[in-house]
Amino acid sequence: MVSFMKEVIECPQVGIGVVTYNAKSHLTECLDSLLKQTYPNTRIVVSDDCSEDGTQEILKDYAKTHPTKFKILLNDKNLGIQPNTNQCLQTLETPLVSITAGDDYWSKDKLEFEILAMREHPKARWSYSQISTIDSHGRLIEKEHLTCKGADGRLPLLKKALSHELI
Repeated sequence: MVSFMKEVIECPQVGIGVVTYNAKSHLTECLDSLLKQTYPNTRIVVSDDCSEDGTQEILKDYAKTHPTKFKILLNDKNLGIQPNTNQCLQTLETPLVSITAGDDYWSKDKLEFEILAMREHPKARWSYSQISTIDSHGRLIEKEHLTCKGADGRLPLLKKALSHELI
């Protein structure tokens, strides 16, 4: 535990897990936002759940263009969201992990902000940022908020994560 926390305080590598399924329309924007992070020490693993819309071709191009930054996992059959996410997480071998979907994109300082928060609070086991909801044209639908309504519309995402309701 002590060496883990020391590594977090100094300069940990952050594994970014990206889970995709038919994400072609937003994937380039997602991956570019990960590459533009101001926090430099990252590794990106993308697990694609047997997309049929050209997602896998985009992923292959990124892996070829950025071989030291990207690792892609291309499922030959659809596993579903939970096994696909677990596969992605199991492949990341970094002291810290951040996960996203192929249709999300990040502000350039997301990881830097979260690492700074963990440095300021060395006993913290995880950190998170606010999220905003936008439409397919990049227009703001809902202002930044700390939690998401979640699939059931009732419980905040943070409460689900803390109570281990997320799979």
